[in-house]
Amino acid sequence: MNKIVFFLVFFVSLQVVSAKTYPFLYIPGMFDNGDLFNDEYAVAKTLNSVDGFYYTTYFSTGNVYDKEPLIIGSSIVNTKFQRLSVANLLGPRRQNISLYTMTDRLFAHIQGKSPRGKLLQCITRYKGNDFSGSVMRNGVSIQYRGLIEELWVKYGKDVSYQKKNDVFNVVLYPVAEKKYLSYSNADFYFSTPDEIKFNVVAHSSGGLSIRKYIEMCLNEGINHHVNQIINLSVPQEGARMNFRLKTAFPVLINDAIANIFAHKDTKSIALRDKVYTYKELINKSNLSMLQGDSFSAKNMQKLVGDYILYFIPFDGYHGVLGFDPALKDLRPDSRFVQSIKNKKLPDGISVYNYRVEKPYSPMFYNISRYLELGLSDGVVDFDDTFTGNIIDSDRTTTIVVDKANHIPFPYIKPLYELDKTIEQYYPFLSILIKQPQKRKEGIDIVQALFLSIMEEFNFNLEYFLANEDYSVIDYFADNPVTISGI
Repeated sequence: MNKIVFFLVFFVSLQVVSAKTYPFLYIPGMFDNGDLFNDEYAVAKTLNSVDGFYYTTYFSTGNVYDKEPLIIGSSIVNTKFQRLSVANLLGPRRQNISLYTMTDRLFAHIQGKSPRGKLLQCITRYKGNDFSGSVMRNGVSIQYRGLIEELWVKYGKDVSYQKKNDVFNVVLYPVAEKKYLSYSNADFYFSTPDEIKFNVVAHSSGGLSIRKYIEMCLNEGINHHVNQIINLSVPQEGARMNFRLKTAFPVLINDAIANIFAHKDTKSIALRDKVYTYKELINKSNLSMLQGDSFSAKNMQKLVGDYILYFIPFDGYHGVLGFDPALKDLRPDSRFVQSIKNKKLPDGISVYNYRVEKPYSPMFYNISRYLELGLSDGVVDFDDTFTGNIIDSDRTTTIVVDKANHIPFPYIKPLYELDKTIEQYYPFLSILIKQPQKRKEGIDIVQALFLSIMEEFNFNLEYFLANEDYSVIDYFADNPVTISGI
């Protein structure tokens, strides 16, 4: 009897020791290039740190990836992780790129090559992400491309490589007739490259990119290497907010101005060393021309709203929201969304789906009202995060989040540098001034007007960042899901 018990204990312990665990791949959305990811970022700690949740509950039972950091990934924060790769699909700063381009870059990030019919150099020539690296083995530098090759070089059992043009490159699948150089990793994790997989954490449009990536792999007949997907407020069939984005601005402006008139005798706004009462701003501006539902007022509201959408760069450089290709691709009726709509995820992939019911901040709640969303995180409607059409319920775990914003507040240069933005675009924005003013005074009045509109929209940047900047990403860091090795 004792021998049987001993054998069972030994067998169970052997299973625990031999359990395979896989590193994490974080895929940001269209407004996030991963610039927050460093050793102190909460999500990075949760996913990678030795005192983080997944090290103690997941990696401690299997592969821990402690040998060397993963080089493939973001290169803009000078941080590389042992168990985490961050796919910077946007570049050093926010760019106007499509979800197709983001997915091509994701394909190169994982596979180390371009999708069929594309050029790798064209996909990977932007800055902000490392797609290749090298290791020293047998006294030589061996080059690799993509996460699969990197993990095989560092954690594969018997690794083949060859010399070409004075460069040593790893070979994932050696051809029997050819001769190769080789080495063995004594502490290997994988016996074959096909055993390599990733646990994907995808936020927002990043969740659509991973689905498109998987479809591309299936079409090309290659291994997608995805183990599990953790979705953080992903609009699986597109984001309905896009239907209202361009018409929401005029309504927002009208309501904010109505509030300014309603509080003209009681409220004021501070700007540096000066305080403007709402009444003073009304007297010195053309706000009355933008107030109400008259034909001329609606035209003025649309004019100002369209100018913000189509002429003031969201990133402070070139990218305006009105022509943003990623936003276009996120529409439920877009070609990108239609190409993956209702396409089931392959067997073997399980999904953890974080869905948000309410925004954390009043500002994001107001955004949701003007975008005519129901339950939401302020940007993505709760119903848009449904996964029933792409994966069976027995492979899905749903986590309903009571309150969280859609994103950590991004660096929107026109807001962070409002004074410089207004000065730059004052030739147009001066239409908001009622009478001729000295340029500096006019700029100050316009800035005070925008601050007042933001105030009536329940948005104070400094207060928001200190008290209300809590996103679904932060919620996941605080409330991760338990996953297991195989």
